[in-house]
Amino acid sequence: MNRKKWNIGLLALALVFLPAVAAWSASADKTILLKLSQPTPAAGFYGEGYAYFAKAVEEETKGQVKVQVYPSASLISDPEAFDAVQAGNVDIAHFMVASVSPTVKAITPMEIPGAYPGEKYKELDTATSPLLEKVFAKYGVKYLCPGYPETAAFGTGKKLAPVKSPADLKGKAVRASGKWLGEAMKMWGGSAVTIPLGDLAVALQRGTVDVVYTSWIVIDSFKLYESAPNITFTGLQNVLTGMIMSEKAWKRLNPEQQQGVLRAKKRYMDFINGSYKNLRTQFEEKIKKSGGTVTVLTAAQNAEFKKVRQPLFEQVKGVAGPDGAELMKALDTMK
Repeated sequence: MNRKKWNIGLLALALVFLPAVAAWSASADKTILLKLSQPTPAAGFYGEGYAYFAKAVEEETKGQVKVQVYPSASLISDPEAFDAVQAGNVDIAHFMVASVSPTVKAITPMEIPGAYPGEKYKELDTATSPLLEKVFAKYGVKYLCPGYPETAAFGTGKKLAPVKSPADLKGKAVRASGKWLGEAMKMWGGSAVTIPLGDLAVALQRGTVDVVYTSWIVIDSFKLYESAPNITFTGLQNVLTGMIMSEKAWKRLNPEQQQGVLRAKKRYMDFINGSYKNLRTQFEEKIKKSGGTVTVLTAAQNAEFKKVRQPLFEQVKGVAGPDGAELMKALDTMK
């Protein structure tokens, strides 16, 4: 009799817990879809990189997590990215420092042109990522990784000479994003204007903008060399970009899935690091074929741009706070 009662008790417990186990199993099998917003076209360096990241996430999580990429700011614009991720309305986003630094003031030093060497990806990640993870976490945002620290370029209209010194910017309307890059443009003699990337080609054609200053990869991706065919390659780093994730989305993932995303991030970084190496030669060929000119600043010419904007660092110290001061020290280790 006692054994019979015991069996009945086990059966009752099974009936209670079976639905919960089934629900857990169904939940474990359910695919998690994450939305990723990025501002550039699907083709090109950034677009192909984010497509690779999406593929890597699916592979590293064995299909449990999938990433849907929204290129060309089709989900949100670049200036909206941080707020959308912080609120949890977008899961993952490309960000640009100039759009984020008004809120996350500690990263302001990275806006200043020439604050650290361009084209040193692994060194930048090693020097800054631990601190940036800590800084972004204060805002409920998970910092994933930096974008490639490519160098910036000037693109000038068809009727203008290539930029070779700060004096060449005097009296020119220069498209430059962000407060501190705008301040640098003023020191260099130009008048900084802010225009969305999608509207920039038309602005160059109409003469609303004389010169564009951005990464040469962006000039390539948006085909800005067709409107601004005189390209000057500088040794100054472009304003930092990177990838951030909503804490809300991160916490939806179990520990194994989180590790899968981190492995995918590492693969993504290796992919864009390898992709970058071959692009510049191809881009220079495009410029020449389209009738444009290519100018590469010498070390002395780059130094002149840095010298003129040097006072900005003292101004930034008063804005960036203790974390910003720590970041500046980290950047100094790269020089």
